[in-house]
Amino acid sequence: LNTTHNQKIYNVLLLIIAVGYLFYNINSIIDSIKKMIKFRGDLNSLVTIAIISSLFYSVCQITVLKEYKNDYHSLFIEMPIILMYFMKIGIFLEKKNNKNIEADLKYLTKNNLNKVNKKGQDGYQEIDIEEVHKGDILLCMPGDRILVDGIVHDGITHFDESMITGKSLPLLKDKKDKILAGSINYENEIEYEVINAKNNSSLEKIIKKILNQKVDKRNYLQIIDKMCLYYIPLVFVIGNMAGIINYLTTNEIVTSIEKTITIFLLSCPCGLLISAPIGITKCIRFSHQKGLLLVNKIIEDINKVDTIVFDKTGTLTNGYLSISRVNNHSEASDKELLQLLGSIEKHSTHALARGLTKYLRNEKIPASYDFITEDLFGYGVKAKNNQDIYYACNSKLLEKLDIINSYKEEERKMQLDGNKVIYLVKNNKVIATFGLKDILRKESKKVIQLLLEKKKEIILLTGDDETTATKVAKELGITKVLANRNEIEKMKDIQELLDNGKKVMFVGDGFNDALALSKATIGVCLKSSQDITMASADVVLLTNNLSKIIDYFQISKKTRKTIIENMIISLTCSLITIIILFVKGTEKTISILLIGSMIISTILVILNMIRKKKAS
Repeated sequence: LNTTHNQKIYNVLLLIIAVGYLFYNINSIIDSIKKMIKFRGDLNSLVTIAIISSLFYSVCQITVLKEYKNDYHSLFIEMPIILMYFMKIGIFLEKKNNKNIEADLKYLTKNNLNKVNKKGQDGYQEIDIEEVHKGDILLCMPGDRILVDGIVHDGITHFDESMITGKSLPLLKDKKDKILAGSINYENEIEYEVINAKNNSSLEKIIKKILNQKVDKRNYLQIIDKMCLYYIPLVFVIGNMAGIINYLTTNEIVTSIEKTITIFLLSCPCGLLISAPIGITKCIRFSHQKGLLLVNKIIEDINKVDTIVFDKTGTLTNGYLSISRVNNHSEASDKELLQLLGSIEKHSTHALARGLTKYLRNEKIPASYDFITEDLFGYGVKAKNNQDIYYACNSKLLEKLDIINSYKEEERKMQLDGNKVIYLVKNNKVIATFGLKDILRKESKKVIQLLLEKKKEIILLTGDDETTATKVAKELGITKVLANRNEIEKMKDIQELLDNGKKVMFVGDGFNDALALSKATIGVCLKSSQDITMASADVVLLTNNLSKIIDYFQISKKTRKTIIENMIISLTCSLITIIILFVKGTEKTISILLIGSMIISTILVILNMIRKKKAS
């Protein structure tokens, strides 16, 4: 067989492989074409132009022109295969990142809140939440979460509604009182009558609104996609102009078409195709190591954020009642008094006791005394140890037991400061008073200060009352406070900021924050958040440490810088090759220039990523 015939067979085989690869990437190709029609082309759109034009020319070369002067013509079939291969690498990395993120979210949000105990003629029967109807009587045990809206049918207990309303203090619920889906039962077994089945519950309505917002939420363009809005038209014009000029000067239509297609191919170097996927993969991995889960992989938007809105309860504060004040009226040390209090309260199911026990455990103060305890509902806890009798109680019990209370003014001042007050009594004598309230996280002040130094506007947005919110804001140095907000009002407040041209980051942790999280430019939630809250956020703080927000700013800034460097490296390689092509390009050198440019840009991008990894 002669050389021309061999070349024809080789080109036909390559074309079959290329067309097969094209159908393998058909979804990406179609998506790119749709984006170009809407003038929203991305890097894959540019690659699609190069692939389609080069393959179309190759078909013409084989079927119509039938010219095989050298193996250069086969390059227009080989190069699309290479480009599609690197395009597939980017898509693979994207899918892998999504799978990893989904797996992390699934692990974080894993729960078994699908079953409830329904009261019937033969006692309680466990049924699926979907089978619950209005009017059913359900059982709620201490520690359980209410799954549908209801009214207390029998029993009395405290409920933690902070995740729904943002109010930090537990609320006492008695017969006929309404309870909201998402509330947590603190201490006693109760029965409640369903007033809204799952599909109509307040919680389900929030979830539906979040899902709608997630669909409508704007997909912010990434760095390379933004560049492509200008880059693709520029390449298209330059490529066609080069072909026209070549035709006018040489009168060779084939060579002119080849020049145009070569510029299209050079304009999407392999280094550029992998720079963003590799950079984002590295960013996600490094963020995870730093305690951040980037659910929506938002990288560049954080650099534009000018307003940061914080929820209060559970976000800036611990989210549970802690010791904020110890007034010692005995010879014992403060630590010994706290050990006594913890030992008395550790077996109690009361709402205050739970927060107190958690606080002492976090502060590593052991409840080391052994007491025989008795809950005095509505008053506190009684404890016995040998001949001593202790009470951890409120002032009502002092009156009932005729114990002299010389600390009423002390109690009043603590209450004005937002504290719940516990009296510690030993043998009918007050030995200490404790102030309990939801105190600030240890890192909150520092984080707010650092963000203010970055010239960010800070806003406190909470469902708690204005007095409590203002005190917290003043302590942190926040000047703008929006209080008494429910979940709808929080979302509207965020929308108003966005309408005024602000780029908003919202940081929250409760159900009542979920709508605002999904509406904000960037929504950040804590690991302690509920599943729907995490699903509505863009970023999850895996360690419940607000200082990770500062890390997020730094990581995103470095990632953006790296991607821009890789873009410059890749495009510089292409530009130099195009200049050489115009000045000294021949049929013999074009193949070397094309392949050389692709290889060099890829190697330089990889070397830059390695350099950045060592530097970090």
